[in-house]
Amino acid sequence: MKAFSTLIDRLTVTPAPQHQIALISDYLRQTPDPERGYALALLTGEMSLRMTRPAVIRALVEERTDAALLDMSLDYVGDLAETVSLLWPASKTNRAAPILSELVEALPQQASRRSKADFPATLAGWLDACEPSERFTLLRLMTGGSVRAGVPTSRVKAAAAALSATVGTAAVEEVWHALTPPYGDLFDWIEGLGLRPDTKGKPVFHPFMLGTEVGPETALNRAADSDWLVEYLWSGARVQWVQAGGVVRVFSRDGDDLSAAFPELTRPLPVDAVFDGQLTVHLRTEAGTELGTGEDLERRMRRKTMTPAVLRDRPARLKVFDILAADREDLRNLPLRDRRERLAEMAGIVEEQWLSLSPLLNPASVRELHQGLAGSIGAKGLIFKRGDRPYGGADPARQEGMKPGDDWLKWPRAALRFSAVLLYVQRVAGGSRADFSEFTLGAVTEDLDGPALVPIGKVSPAGLATEDLAHINAFAKEHTRERFGPVRSLEAGIVLDVCCERVERSARRKSGLRLITPRLLGLHQDVPWQQAVTLQSLLNLIA
Repeated sequence: MKAFSTLIDRLTVTPAPQHQIALISDYLRQTPDPERGYALALLTGEMSLRMTRPAVIRALVEERTDAALLDMSLDYVGDLAETVSLLWPASKTNRAAPILSELVEALPQQASRRSKADFPATLAGWLDACEPSERFTLLRLMTGGSVRAGVPTSRVKAAAAALSATVGTAAVEEVWHALTPPYGDLFDWIEGLGLRPDTKGKPVFHPFMLGTEVGPETALNRAADSDWLVEYLWSGARVQWVQAGGVVRVFSRDGDDLSAAFPELTRPLPVDAVFDGQLTVHLRTEAGTELGTGEDLERRMRRKTMTPAVLRDRPARLKVFDILAADREDLRNLPLRDRRERLAEMAGIVEEQWLSLSPLLNPASVRELHQGLAGSIGAKGLIFKRGDRPYGGADPARQEGMKPGDDWLKWPRAALRFSAVLLYVQRVAGGSRADFSEFTLGAVTEDLDGPALVPIGKVSPAGLATEDLAHINAFAKEHTRERFGPVRSLEAGIVLDVCCERVERSARRKSGLRLITPRLLGLHQDVPWQQAVTLQSLLNLIA
């Protein structure tokens, strides 16, 4: 547990992808089986060790500390697991902290009534044997919390692949969903002790073809070249629909299995296939259906169970633009034009309401099409694809002589740019006092007492210059209104230069809107906060 807890702590304060991969790879190299396999499953969200409820943990710590101190600490820290890990009294015990395999073995025992009654004492013994950081990790696991530390699944797979000089990340991704924890066959293969796991007849993930963002000059040059095909760049979530042996899986761009969240997409087709496409959620209205927002899509993704009402009122749709396999034939080495022909043939025999084909556009009209994107429902740009190229996501040989993304070029619609007021800053856990992890932005609105501010979204401080961050840090020290653990509420005074892809409606937010992919461009030091963007101006931008 100590090594795993240390890994989680280091990942939390190490944002650079290459450094996170190195940390995980070092842990996997130094940790024996099956511990490292269970760690891999926890880091990718493939396993849950939830065994108890927060109320049980609170009852245990209340037996060991002052109730008033617990309440004040919890109010300041804001997280029960972290509070208990710090307040739990040190115990003189020779017992070693539990290892992951011990927790996994204890998990099925919680099904019995007797084991549930005995579990608080077991948990207390584990906490007694742990240091504070180990307790924090243990309590997050016991309550079903995530220990992924913001590390995407693909990065964890890259760390596993780094154990080998011959097995690449793409190869690991292709076998991943055919395996189960603790991944003994995977490690044997990576370390040269066994054969490649067999994936024949199983619905597994295939690495995606990537694209590069370009400006208008490059885009228009490609449109004039007959070797290039043009499509809309659709909003939504890019997914891969895989059917093998009549079993269907829906994978996210990161390789996570989304099938449980979208059961209407898992009805088998007449033949096995692998589609690359864009997933959206639609809202059923009296007039029919309309495209849902990104927030509607995220809510579907987060749901653990699907009810008939959700499936009826928020149906999912898949707009397909490429085919990687059909009827057990791998099509990735074919040129895109040939794959599009096979995709059109497949679409002609499929009668599913949830599936549609992304149309090809007239290259001669791309300038007008791009100018009209604001009126195109669901389109966020144009994408240009080399018609004579294979699908280069999986096999390094397919990428030979090509830079990643050279064959798919994205021309997004122009970003929206505005000024917003800084309302809250959140500091990095374990970082220096000048390290920020998140800012909350505000827009100006009018109330009975004059100009006021309403939160409109959160954004990463990445993109700001060092001197801008230093200015914000100095302002935060002198103008903090309230503190909530690592979060500070600030007086109005800092105005930021912000841009975003678009603005969507959001009934769940006080502002009534949601910023899509916001990012910071700089600091407006000479702009009064009252002159920042108004809430009504942003609401008027909703398509």
